[in-house]
Formats: sequence, C-alpha cells, structure tokens
Amino acid sequence: MDTLLQIRDFFYGGFNKHCLSYFENVKDEKEKKECEEFIYQIYMMENIKKDAILKLKNEKNENLYLLYLYYKYYYMNDKENVLNEIKQLNTSSCNANILKSRIFFDNDLLDECFDLLENGTIEIKAAKIFFLLNINRQDIVNEIIKDFLHMNEEIPIIKIVLAIYYLFNDNNKESFLIFDDLESLYGSMINDHSNIILNGKAVASILNYEFNDAKEFLKNQINNGDILYNLITCSLYLYELDEANEYLTKLYDNYSSHDSLKVLKKIDDEVDNFVQNSDDDFVQNLFKSKLPENCRHITLYKNGFIVDDGEFRDLEIEENKKFMANIEAGILPKEFASKDKTMNVAIKDKSNQIYTKKKTKEQELYKGQGVKLGGTISSISEEEINKISTDPNNIKEIKIDDKKPITTLHIRLYNGKKITQKFNYDHTVEDLFQFVFSYTPVNFSLSYDYPLKLINRNEHQTLESAKLLDLLITQKLIP
Repeated sequence: MDTLLQIRDFFYGGFNKHCLSYFENVKDEKEKKECEEFIYQIYMMENIKKDAILKLKNEKNENLYLLYLYYKYYYMNDKENVLNEIKQLNTSSCNANILKSRIFFDNDLLDECFDLLENGTIEIKAAKIFFLLNINRQDIVNEIIKDFLHMNEEIPIIKIVLAIYYLFNDNNKESFLIFDDLESLYGSMINDHSNIILNGKAVASILNYEFNDAKEFLKNQINNGDILYNLITCSLYLYELDEANEYLTKLYDNYSSHDSLKVLKKIDDEVDNFVQNSDDDFVQNLFKSKLPENCRHITLYKNGFIVDDGEFRDLEIEENKKFMANIEAGILPKEFASKDKTMNVAIKDKSNQIYTKKKTKEQELYKGQGVKLGGTISSISEEEINKISTDPNNIKEIKIDDKKPITTLHIRLYNGKKITQKFNYDHTVEDLFQFVFSYTPVNFSLSYDYPLKLINRNEHQTLESAKLLDLLITQKLIP
C-alpha cells in the first residue's frame, strides 16, 4: 500500500499519532506533498506546529488554505474576518465545500456537492455520513448506509461508520461489539489506540448504563479531553465524586485546546446541574481546589454578579457597575483589600444567563415545565415526598398493552432514587411526566443523554416519535 493510502486510512480511522510518526519517516518529498492535507488537519486539531499552519497563508491548494482560515477562526480570535473571507472564497472541490459547510451548516451548499460525492471514495462517503448525523439528517443517512452494509466489513472505516450509525439509532450493544472488535484487531498492531474507538466504546457503554465497564477500559487510556469527559460522566453517575474531581483537575491542567475548552464548558454546566440536586456539598471541593488559596470568586450573570457566596448584586445599581468596571480594568476593588501583596480573582462567566433568585421550600414548588395534577402545591417537605414515593397507592399506573411494542425507561430521580418503568411506544411524553410527578410532586425537568438534552413536555407526542426509548432519564429540580 502506498504512503497516501496508508496515511489516509489511518487518518479517517482516528489514528492521528500514527499518521504523524509515519509521515515523519517518509523520505520522498512528492509522497509527503500528497499527504499534506491530512497531516495539516491533524496539526490543526491537535493545535501543534502553529508556524507550519500559518505558512499556509499563501497556499494555492484551496483545502490547505481553508485549514489556515480554520486555524485563525479557532485559535487566533479572528472569527468575524475569517467568516467573511470563507464566505467569499470560491471553492471547486467537494472537500472544500464540505469544509465550508461544516462551519456554516449550509445545507444548500452540501446538497450541491452531495451529487458529486455519490461516486467518491469510501472515506468521502464516511465524512458525509458523520456530518449528516451531526445535523440530524438521519433520513438521508438511512439511504446512504445501505451501500456500507454490502461492503467488506473488515475495512476499518466501514466498521467505524456502522458502529457510529448504530449509536445514533440507539443500538448501543451492536455498536459496542463493533468498537470492541476494532480495538482488538487494530489497537495492538498500530500501537496507538484510536480516540474514535475508545470513545465509541465508552458512549455505547454509558448509553447502556454500564458505567463501571466504560470507566474500566477508559481509565488506562487517558490521552485526550474527550476520554476524560467520558470518565467524569461515569464518575458522576456512579456518585464517585472524588474521582470526578480528579479527572476534572486533569482536564483543566492538561487539555486547554479549543475542543477541550468546549468540553469544559459542558462539564461545568452539567456538574452545576448535578450538584444542585445532590446532597454532596462538593462544588467548593471540585472547583476551588484548583485555584490559589488567596482568591476571590466572582460569578458573572447577564443582569449582575455574585462575589464568593454572597448576595446577588444587580448591575442596574451604580455602585455595582463601578465594581465591575474596576474588575474589567484590572483595578482591585476596595473590599478586596488584603494584607498580602497579591490577590487572585477568579471569574466564572455565566453572562449568557439571567440570574433568578432561588425559591424557598415555603414558596410554590411546582410550576412550569412538568405536570400539574389538579390543585396547587404550595409547600411540601422532603419527608412528605418520601411518603408519597413509597406508597403504591400514590403512584400513577401505566397500563401496558403486551400486543404493542414495549420500551423500558430507567429514571434517576433528583433525590438519587432510581426507578424503572415499562411503557408502550405509543404512550405520550405527558404520560412520562405524569408518572414521574406521582413519585415526586415537585417542580422538575426531565433530561436524557450526555450532554444532557431537555425533554419538552408534549401532551400528544408519543415516546417513539420523541425518540425516548430504552433510555436513562434524569430528573432535575427547578428552583
């Protein structure tokens, strides 16, 4: 097999380190030139060899020039100018159009080049499938995937495509078996475990509620931010908070690239949600342990801010405006005066959120997203909730028709209790909310999957049409 095919196949298989080491050993300059596009993509994804990428500024190859623009977009904080330049860039190749479409989610542009891709290589079709899955065009993928089912399943990229397709179709067990087979066949030969394979196995296991299994094979292969993210997911679900803290610390310390920062943002939000509904007081342990001792904490909201664990300060008040103006200018406010020569200020940015004061238990608990079962609940204690959830007479009965398709939903309540309930496919989302409400008559939301996706209450939508089949559902309190 020639150099281009080897590097191309390993690149699409996710073996980036192997591609780089193989490329460095190629002596023939012509062969190296043919492989550059894949190598520069790895440079950009891994945020390495910045100087080499910046030299692509005058590159005539439109794909390489696009990679240069992408690098500026992701790492050089020049987004507006880059977007305008990419929009104006005339591209002729399918690859370039796909690259442009990825950043703009331009479906018309994709449709224009899809016809040209029908007779493309397996790798091009694979890239097309991955992209369509990520923009929720399952209808198109269902047609394209038929070609892959008739191909040689021993080719790594075909196996990976099928495994990811099965994941998107909730066939987690079949997906896991393929990823497991890929790891055993190609992992030792290449001596560089594929991130795609490892994370695929992890996601398949997590969606199958096999958190211990996912953690076991991931914890010895911590080589990127996404793997740590999956480990944190497992640890949180298993309530192993010390381990979650350990993995989160590693993520902060070792992976600061663009992609990992996006992962951190998701984790921050998910940990916040998780902690609000947990009895464990570990927000301080989880986040403050990473900061210097002599440090003040500011949580910034769209309408104001909070210093340390104090009261909310409204930005409409002039004094608070001056306080934040000083912080932004690098001037230490008087209240932060310290005998120490230095004072650290850590800002947690939630400026896309509007702060709303949390209600107390004496205030109305159930209102908004969820279900009301007649009357108003103005006050209810945790003890009363426990009595309700343990009394069978209070639990909503879900009548099952054995002649119709049946799904099993695993529900983790906000208080840590786990319940399992069978539903027919044609039960509604409303039925699900009513059932959970009968266990915990509080103000709540329901989510599923990771990253958590909110379930919108709908009186008429069936569980099947909402794709809420054989899932782990998480209940969250709404203050």
